Amino acid sequence: MPDPRRPIELTLERTVTPAGSPTPITVRVSTTWDPAAASDASGALAEEMARLGEQLDAAVALVAPDAVRRRPDRTVPELVDAYHPRQPELVDLLRDEGELTPGEHAALRAHLEPTPAPPSFDEYMSLKRHFAAAAPA
Repeated sequence: MPDPRRPIELTLERTVTPAGSPTPITVRVSTTWDPAAASDASGALAEEMARLGEQLDAAVALVAPDAVRRRPDRTVPELVDAYHPRQPELVDLLRDEGELTPGEHAALRAHLEPTPAPPSFDEYMSLKRHFAAAAPA
């Protein structure tokens, strides 16, 4: 006899304390999910939970914007591997779309900055003479 699949109620909640308030608030979002309607139940469940998590973040942002969870910044090698950045404008676009945190944006922009060329031999010798002449005897 096949296993009957019934709709499931999914709920996520988070307790936050808005800035300046001594009382915590619990924000809860729920949805009903029907596993029978999904061809890949585990993948569809993961997608539904991710969507519900986004809704929870949006609801918390309305009630207590300072309490919205932020993920930790990824390292520059992780960011380069994920996005293969080539132009600063595209890094700005990723930030504007919420793909990058402010810290990740700054790190990638710094990564894309051209490395200054070392001074030429003539510039080096000129600086060396300048500082040698300025040094006390």
